Amino acid sequence: YGKASEKNIQVTFLNQGSSSCYFDWNWTYEAIYNILDNAIKYSPSNTNLIVKIISYEMYLGVEIWDEAQIIQEREYPNIFKRFYRGNNAKKTEGVGLGMFLTKKILETENGYVQIKKHPKGNKFIAYLKK
Repeated sequence: YGKASEKNIQVTFLNQGSSSCYFDWNWTYEAIYNILDNAIKYSPSNTNLIVKIISYEMYLGVEIWDEAQIIQEREYPNIFKRFYRGNNAKKTEGVGLGMFLTKKILETENGYVQIKKHPKGNKFIAYLKK
């Protein structure tokens, strides 16, 4: 909230349905934090960030929608590679480990992560195994 507040980014949480899943709190926190941190870091001031929880049959989805510059689909295969910095990220602080760690953490917990675009930016979805 601190970093979002500094940039006047409005964070909204939406929950669709109820469900439960099992995960390692510390590691999963780190994975979700990395996505949120990037969403705030790369979004301009005075924008919105939406966190949406969706229950699927086998997974609990944590969707994070930002209003950052849209990541090109040709970069999707590289986003989760170690030390990868997207073309839009060169001027922003970072070393390219956050999304790599997010992917590894979620895979260790039998989940996965995806990136998709939406009309105003990017949507990252962390799938946690139920």
